[in-house]
Amino acid sequence: MKQEIKNNIYYLTDENGKILLEIAPTDFPENQIILTNKTDKYAGPVDLLFDESKFYFVATIRKVEGFEVSGTRIVGYFRTLQEAKDCIAKNSSNFYKDGCYPYVVIEGVEPGLYPATLDSIWYKWEGNSETGGYKRIEKPLGLKSIINFTIG
Repeated sequence: MKQEIKNNIYYLTDENGKILLEIAPTDFPENQIILTNKTDKYAGPVDLLFDESKFYFVATIRKVEGFEVSGTRIVGYFRTLQEAKDCIAKNSSNFYKDGCYPYVVIEGVEPGLYPATLDSIWYKWEGNSETGGYKRIEKPLGLKSIINFTIG
């Protein structure tokens, strides 16, 4: 197999020059790339890859009161925002813990040392333990100027 970059496009080819994989920048925001599989088994674009400029961390929060937050617990991270949202929608691993963690936040964080939070999405549990779920909310007013609940 041979790897090469031509016109800003990465190619992986077999010994006969047949393109097996092509990765190219696209017009998507935030340095997203699209993966195209060129083998006979699969046809055309197969998957939108992760946003290389950030990771998505998920934290559960026990209490939010004014400017104060307590009981923050990072429970995971993902390479795509959709994976993080799906995890919350499914209440994976029972984040809610029977009322212990009524808040969840997803933070898009840049890689590196002392990372900055680039964006966040907040959720609050509505309903009972059996039939409730996390619903998207505005960031609590007292926390508008505070970032890095997950890492940093």
